[in-house]
Amino acid sequence: MIDYICTNRLREDDARKIFKSVGWDVPCSKSEFFDENQLQICAYKDQELVGFISGFVRRLDSKGDVAYVSFVCVLPQYQCLGIGHELINRFKNEHKDKVLYFIVSSYAGADAFYKKCGFIYDEESRLMIAKI
Repeated sequence: MIDYICTNRLREDDARKIFKSVGWDVPCSKSEFFDENQLQICAYKDQELVGFISGFVRRLDSKGDVAYVSFVCVLPQYQCLGIGHELINRFKNEHKDKVLYFIVSSYAGADAFYKKCGFIYDEESRLMIAKI
């Protein structure tokens, strides 16, 4: 069973382990990623971090806010088990009452995953966007 915990205190060494497992360098500065304004939802299997989503909310205009998904990362041996999809759903649910759009900056090979999660590619912005 996978346990999901909403936090803003993801440990840097835990995140680095996940990033390294998928071949990523930590793609931002420590202060940006481990900022208290970032919301992280972590997936644990037997108390081991197996994946997480990280993002933040910003004011779009007087009509509402936009949520930006910074990272979705799951250990390779736990990919294709629905964990990434569940992380995105939980992130969306956490903000559904105040957010107009969810935005993710995709990378090569991830577009199909984000499309399964309800995102569409916006040609103008070159981002994956999900509207509420």
